[in-house]
Amino acid sequence: MSNSVELVGRVKSIGERQTIQSRNGDLEKRMMILVLGDDYPVEYPVEVIGQKVDLFDNYKVNDEVKVGVNLRSYTDKNGELRTANCTAWRMTYANGNVANTKTHEEKVEGFVNQENPDLAF
Repeated sequence: MSNSVELVGRVKSIGERQTIQSRNGDLEKRMMILVLGDDYPVEYPVEVIGQKVDLFDNYKVNDEVKVGVNLRSYTDKNGELRTANCTAWRMTYANGNVANTKTHEEKVEGFVNQENPDLAF
């Protein structure tokens, strides 16, 4: 059984990158608040960690999105099941279109050309 689900909603906010400590060194983390439902909206936090931290870069507040997430849970000291986190691994617009993203090479080329326009790949 998979712990992966898709959430469809509207982006309320996208947080700044944060650096967190892990056993294997520093990781970047970022949080987004997604509003689910129309009649009785619920705000739901979704996070990205590590290599997926760029996932939210091409989306903005009020975009309608579909987010593939992994749900994690734990049992608290009273034996009750609790949701621990909701971690995104894929994101598209709600209609299925993917945000226009630059490749790593395009980002590097843009950076290099800003610093010294005479340099080119």
